[in-house]
Amino acid sequence: MPENNSSTPTPAPPEPSTSWWLALLKTFLGLSSSERRQLFERTFVISAAIFIVLVLALYVGTRFLGLRIVGGQVFLGSAASVAGAHATVDAVGGFQNSHVWMKKGDRLVLEPEGRVHLAADQAYNFARAAKPLILHYLPNHPWPEAMKRRYPMPKFDETTVFYRGWAGPDGESYESDLLADCKLRRDLNWGTLLATVMPNAVSSSQDPLEILSTNSMTVSELVAVPGRTELTANRDGWLTFIINDAVISPYSQSKDSRDFYDAVRTGAEDLSQDSRYRVPLETLPLVFYSDNLGAFRITITPSQ
Repeated sequence: MPENNSSTPTPAPPEPSTSWWLALLKTFLGLSSSERRQLFERTFVISAAIFIVLVLALYVGTRFLGLRIVGGQVFLGSAASVAGAHATVDAVGGFQNSHVWMKKGDRLVLEPEGRVHLAADQAYNFARAAKPLILHYLPNHPWPEAMKRRYPMPKFDETTVFYRGWAGPDGESYESDLLADCKLRRDLNWGTLLATVMPNAVSSSQDPLEILSTNSMTVSELVAVPGRTELTANRDGWLTFIINDAVISPYSQSKDSRDFYDAVRTGAEDLSQDSRYRVPLETLPLVFYSDNLGAFRITITPSQ
């Protein structure tokens, strides 16, 4: 039988697949100039139509259907639940946004806790004196001599006072020798926690009285939150907090506050000739917040 020299032909290797974008690019480059122009025109018209439809949908949704964008989240109908929300209010800051949005008429229950101190140097003075006082008033305790030398009784004078204490959300009552007329709410204790509904998000480093003036608000709209408090929103806006302390500002209704601002500004400008004493003038309104300590934490729930 003759030998069969035929063999099965080897299939050709498949051509490498072309990615879709490369194929699209080749198609585009194959178009004539008039075809490219028509493609651009149609793309523009379609994109413009889509944009107009989206804008109209957003307008109808926000105007008639209760659509809202709050804190980067989209809500349709009722606002996001604030059950169990928390906010922290630092004693050193001005107005601080809780990131809770309220509609006019909404009612929330605010439950604060924590404590603040409005004179850091006094807190430090007392902390430094505590150990010497322990050693001094427990003389029969077998203290090592090295410890007695380490904690001598400090000299108590005008530079080491500590008559100010820590205060809760209801603040503390004491007579100021200089700043009584500069408090945000002169009728409330120093350090009292205050709340309001702010129409816009604001900065904690900005002059609080300038913020109130810009938003056509007054200090009377700052509600005291000394304990469990129900707050009703008098406008749409952000639930915002601040503590009651002295603000020196050209926007103040208090002559003392305006005069003190001018005096400190003039002094700061004179001192700025020396690089060691340059003061950012925008920090002046909150200068008496700078030596505060502590914070309040507020639990925020819907009113039943």
